[in-house]
Amino acid sequence: MRFRQIDARSPNSGPVSPRTRGRLTVFHAILLVALLFAAACGQKTQADRQPEKHYKLTGEVTQLDPKLHTATINHQAIAGWMEAMTMEYPVRTTQDFEKLHVGDHIIATVNVRGTDYDLTDIQKQNSSQ
Repeated sequence: MRFRQIDARSPNSGPVSPRTRGRLTVFHAILLVALLFAAACGQKTQADRQPEKHYKLTGEVTQLDPKLHTATINHQAIAGWMEAMTMEYPVRTTQDFEKLHVGDHIIATVNVRGTDYDLTDIQKQNSSQ
């Protein structure tokens, strides 16, 4: 018994040429990259919509980078957010950054939005505290 192969294409369409098939493959690759890019942009937007959380930081300034506007702080554990460690923090305002000197003991607010964070409300402590 022989089976007849059924062609689902319309009667007027011929076989797809290798050149056309290559163009379709490139088109599909570009479409996939565009969709992945759009999805990645959407994820960042979702992270930005998260409410800002605030935590108290207590620590010592160990390094300052005026170009990047960052302060490296050797800080105590931050309740509800992270363990004690030395870490670089962006400082939100120029006014707060200009208060800082290496060796300062400070209390500050860490503002967290998704994976972004920075310091505000920086206050120097007496080194005897």
